[in-house]
Amino acid sequence: MSIDEIQAAEMNEIRTQSVQQAGGLVQWTVTWKSTTGDLQDLSGTDVVDILTWEGLPPEFGTSNGAWTSSGMETGLGLHGSPVDAAQGQATFGYPIMPTDVNYSGHQLKDGETGSDRWETTGFLGHGVYGTYVHLDEVAVRLVRYLERRGRDLVANCQFTDPTGATNTFSDVVIQELFAKERIELDDEIEDEMPEAMPQTVDWSLVEAWNQEAMKAMEQGDEIRYFIFHERLLLDGSADQPVGDYINFARINNSGNSAGRLRMTKKGTLFDPGSVTVTWAGGWEATIKEAIAGFSKKKVIFE
Repeated sequence: MSIDEIQAAEMNEIRTQSVQQAGGLVQWTVTWKSTTGDLQDLSGTDVVDILTWEGLPPEFGTSNGAWTSSGMETGLGLHGSPVDAAQGQATFGYPIMPTDVNYSGHQLKDGETGSDRWETTGFLGHGVYGTYVHLDEVAVRLVRYLERRGRDLVANCQFTDPTGATNTFSDVVIQELFAKERIELDDEIEDEMPEAMPQTVDWSLVEAWNQEAMKAMEQGDEIRYFIFHERLLLDGSADQPVGDYINFARINNSGNSAGRLRMTKKGTLFDPGSVTVTWAGGWEATIKEAIAGFSKKKVIFE
């Protein structure tokens, strides 16, 4: 093969090998061949990804880094260095959500998905340092948006590869969001907010209240619950015997998981019915045991 033919070697047959999540990253692995049939003819040419992004939408909060306004940068692959094209393969990692994004003041409520979308485009590029050329036909697209799941703020990243195949990946970016959100309480509860948790908890009152609250639910009804001192506590109004406990669980800044309990099937004489629990957050055994103490209903987690 002549020197001219080697110098004319170019990347072709560029394909997505895999797209997968690894921790907080979406990893895109791409492969290619050489127009000469020999990958070594591509040696000395770097393969990079060239990122362009829009400015961070208001719903996402602020950023300590470059994300506040639109921009562009050259990505160096998963291991922080350009990939030699002679390797025929590279893996690039994209954060589901960059770590230097601040979410202060975020007000999504349980089950809500944010309306803002944050877009980033990554082009495969090749060349030598300082003269990278991006391949318009080999681009990936990332669309990020936020979602509230129980007490957690979750980032979703919709990743589309050059073929148009799309996958969505998720990562919790704030745990225990419930402690950070502005909770809207009725005047009655605001007037009677306890300054501190009582030293002792009357668990017989809590168990009786849980039973009463669930018994009053009709099919399809939902109620919020808390994991209160590692036990189940159903939500309610301040005039209940457990009102102080409920108020404290609502406003306490730490230690109280919150989710939803839905009456899936009310139950009959021969069928105890069922309840569905969302956002259990690892408290499945605690919730199931608490409900089993006063009801035979089947507990379903989702």
